[in-house]
Amino acid sequence: MELLYKLEFNTTNSYYITIIKDTIKNFKINAQCEQYLGYILIRFEEEQKKVNDFFIYAKDKMQGSIFARKWVKIESHDKNSESLNNFDVKLNLSLFTDEDIALLVENNNIDFSNDLNKIKQGGISRFETRNGLKNIFLPSIKHKRDFEVRGHEVRLLITNIYKVSEILELQPKETALLCTIERPFVKVKLRHEANLNELYSNTDFIYAKIADDKESILFSNALKKEGIDYLMFVSDDIHQNALCVMPFKDQTIIVHGDKGLFPKIDYFTKEKYYSAKNYFDENKGVFNAILQKHEEKEKTFLGVYFSMESKESAFKIKHKSDIVDLIKIPNIKNNFLHYLDKVAQTSTESKDLIDLYKKNYTLYFEHLEFDNTSNSFTTLLNHIALILGLRNHAEINDLSLICSSENLEYFDIKTLEINNKIYLDFRKVLLDIMKLKLASYNNSDISYVFFKSLAYFISKSIRAEKNITSIILCGNLFANKVLLKYTYEYLENEYEIVMPKAYPLDY
Repeated sequence: MELLYKLEFNTTNSYYITIIKDTIKNFKINAQCEQYLGYILIRFEEEQKKVNDFFIYAKDKMQGSIFARKWVKIESHDKNSESLNNFDVKLNLSLFTDEDIALLVENNNIDFSNDLNKIKQGGISRFETRNGLKNIFLPSIKHKRDFEVRGHEVRLLITNIYKVSEILELQPKETALLCTIERPFVKVKLRHEANLNELYSNTDFIYAKIADDKESILFSNALKKEGIDYLMFVSDDIHQNALCVMPFKDQTIIVHGDKGLFPKIDYFTKEKYYSAKNYFDENKGVFNAILQKHEEKEKTFLGVYFSMESKESAFKIKHKSDIVDLIKIPNIKNNFLHYLDKVAQTSTESKDLIDLYKKNYTLYFEHLEFDNTSNSFTTLLNHIALILGLRNHAEINDLSLICSSENLEYFDIKTLEINNKIYLDFRKVLLDIMKLKLASYNNSDISYVFFKSLAYFISKSIRAEKNITSIILCGNLFANKVLLKYTYEYLENEYEIVMPKAYPLDY
């Protein structure tokens, strides 16, 4: 008898079906496996019990994938469906099952003693991997700050996933993502007591990963044998940015990165893309690239592109052949005092509020530093950080994630019209943040309220448009789980919500 099982699989790259076919062969079960656009199909010519035994075996032998969901039994399959061609694209990705890793470690003949001694003595090992160089060191405030001053992001390398709970509050979905075959970065929460004096991170969150290539796996094993279960590293001279992912509901969101995803051949156009930037640039931006994959005649899509990197953040809609900005996010300059003065000029009430704020928080104005950048959400969040006495936008993002008062109310974000264009009114946002600060709300609560308010602003703005059936959410600001949670909560019962599955949120 024929039994059909389907796995949602959101990339056209073929490495995972190769692993499935090898698993079928090793289990010696009569089955055929094919990959289609958006899924993988197995046709079993076996009794149900043996199929059940196969999936138990596969669960034990195979790593999951960030692009895969779960196997579902189906009654039939469209015989006219066309399976994907194997474009045989060479990826910068090492595929190691647990058995492969065990065999690799068993046959290792590399002597890591010099690097191990350097690390144990508090030094930095400059270690070459398939994807470039890694500077690896034990947790050290000095080393961390030295790299940060030079513009590097310090991350966590996990060598023993079973011991990392000493410093991390790992959730099951985060652990599962860390251990997928792609070995991505996952943003995880540090235990506050472990991160005292900002030993690991300037906030209580850090991007972490486990070893992802031959050299890193062998070195990680050597470190684990020395009782070093986790340590810090900085990537240097890399060939591709590693994927950074996050769990959300039953989805995996790709925040950014290229490794294991590009190069990629588009199944429809047969065009080859070498990076997320190359793909988005060639397809006229993030919103348009995603729209092309989902556009249907009976649907009208409104896009919300909120980016920490781009100056093009806006509510977007396709009108005929053009992408039109309905509401733009202003690209304000990174000059806090200048914009406080502009806000003070809007009304007597605003001036009085700002004067009171300056009087109460004089110390916040003693060491202000500005540059000439002008980037919508990054600069807006930097201004909010300054109002709260924090350093930058990263702290606003991360503080919002640890708020324990979910019943906090949002404030109403307004728009204003300038030269016949509609903009988010950042001046009102800054005033509302000051009101919360003067009302003695803590910084975590205020950060949370900002993202909840932004989600309500999104829903309110979308409902003001007629005949919208579907919403595209994109841009890496949606990597903030508070913003994403409430945006879904406010919209999912009324609209179809689309987010990229096979591509990152942003450049």
